[in-house]
Amino acid sequence: MLILFDVDETLVHSLDAWVSGYRRALGRQLPREDILRDFYNTHHENSFPAYGITDTKRFYDDVHRGLLDESAEVSEAEGAYDVLASLAEHRTIGVLTSRKKAYSRARIPERMLRLFKVFIDRDDCTPKPSGDGIRLACEKARTPLSECLFVGDSKTDADAAADAGVPFAWFKHEDGQHYGKELEAEYVFSSYRELPGIVEKAELAAIRTHKSI
Repeated sequence: MLILFDVDETLVHSLDAWVSGYRRALGRQLPREDILRDFYNTHHENSFPAYGITDTKRFYDDVHRGLLDESAEVSEAEGAYDVLASLAEHRTIGVLTSRKKAYSRARIPERMLRLFKVFIDRDDCTPKPSGDGIRLACEKARTPLSECLFVGDSKTDADAAADAGVPFAWFKHEDGQHYGKELEAEYVFSSYRELPGIVEKAELAAIRTHKSI
């Protein structure tokens, strides 16, 4: 089975770093909830004119430079490494992110990076919520879509899984601060200790699907 992971707030806690990066690029202390609504939780640029942003590339370059300067604000999700290392012994694990690979790699601890056999970013395919990245990851891993599980924390992740036709495991943050809404998901967990059991259920579901064809 191929298990794909989103990066931000799934593998690593980086929300504070993103908020700081956006504030630095905007040049003002925009309220956290505004940043989440108009920038972090969206993958379109409809709100940019209201903030006087005319050069999208320059804006994101500034955000990303701020991210790299805020590395101290990023930490591994609790228990993630041990679970990933265990899963990687007998399964293929990979990353799918809508960010650029250079910046995403800078956010992930090196010991965790070494576990991933596939790493797909926005330069490789149409970004999430398109399912193109999941399809490409399966192609690279030589794994059928029916044997893929996508793990993420956002509606964009859930939509990408639905578009690709693969099950979605929602890493639901107990504080609910990130999105504040329920997502469509086949599996839900709030601790990485729960993930191995979810993977086993997804594998059994894939086997049953194959037998029914």
